[in-house]
Amino acid sequence: MNQPLTGNIDRRKFLGTAGATATCLAVLGTARGEDATTPTQPARQSPFVTRGVYFHDGFTVEPRSHAPLYWDRETWQREIRWLDACGINAIEFATMLEFSRLPSTELERRKISDRLHLRDYAHSLGIQFAYQLSNTAVSTVPAADEPGHQLQDRAVMLCPRQPGNFEKTLGIQKFFLDTYRGADFFEVMAADWGGCTCGQCGVPEYLRYISALAERLAEVHPGARLHANTWSISLWGKPTWGSNPDNGGWQDMFEKEITGSRAVIAALPSLPANVHLALPCHHLYRALTFKVYGGKTNTPSFPTPEDVQRVHRAGREILTWPHFVMDDWETCICHCCSFQIRSSMGVSCKTRSATRHQSFRTSPGCSHIGTTSES
Repeated sequence: MNQPLTGNIDRRKFLGTAGATATCLAVLGTARGEDATTPTQPARQSPFVTRGVYFHDGFTVEPRSHAPLYWDRETWQREIRWLDACGINAIEFATMLEFSRLPSTELERRKISDRLHLRDYAHSLGIQFAYQLSNTAVSTVPAADEPGHQLQDRAVMLCPRQPGNFEKTLGIQKFFLDTYRGADFFEVMAADWGGCTCGQCGVPEYLRYISALAERLAEVHPGARLHANTWSISLWGKPTWGSNPDNGGWQDMFEKEITGSRAVIAALPSLPANVHLALPCHHLYRALTFKVYGGKTNTPSFPTPEDVQRVHRAGREILTWPHFVMDDWETCICHCCSFQIRSSMGVSCKTRSATRHQSFRTSPGCSHIGTTSES
């Protein structure tokens, strides 16, 4: 796990490693509750107040029964009951890439209807329902055709600086925000999908979407939170990571992830009060930069305790994504949650009333996330 990675990566092994790490974090995020006991271990409360998953349900695979894209309500409800039994108490959905348009097929309308049903079903079990929004992504799938072939990338990212593009793309996101307005919280992803690589756009353009969507959310659901998620925020700018990964390309992307995230942190006091933060604490790019920094010990870490403190001083919560942590996961989780590591798989809160953490695990095509807040 701690061996330096090079630009020549076996994708199967890479994803397997990431998945194994995510499983470990899921144990941390889904620790047994008060009723779970063993002969040698007393019952204990999880330090994570919220434990959940988000679903990547925009992929078609064979057999179809393996694809959440085609699950019926009974299958979804069985999945949610199983997650509930595992200690999960939040689920999250997203507008998948090819679905980034106003619905025009029966499949899209059915998925919306099913998700609204699942929102109410989750709430009946005491489970939070959340939804991910994007920004510049617009599907290019013909209106009469069903979306769902996620890996074909049938979508474009429209530069919001071009006349009419901001209004067009914002309109799509507002549709989904309004549709799922009963959600407990929303996220707005910086990119992947979304963003703009024209070379002129940057964090201010991303924050323009954040402000507009936060204002809309305050109108339709005043009690809900909106998290600015800085995942792939480096794609608000001219990318260089794909040109020469072994000679600084990953370093450039990693550093832009940090500077972009810190720019959002700096802007928090000026953003609407319902805006909070989501940090991609996966360190995915960090492990790919060890070579150019001259070793792991010389490579910067993010977020730092100071980063977290700045967010808390602004009175905002932090949603952390530990699902692709490639190294130093203890440091990452420790910083984001204001916890102190007591053992390799154990953490201790300062006080339960002072710190709240949310950690998300994955189901078929899903990923981990989590939040902290200090009062």
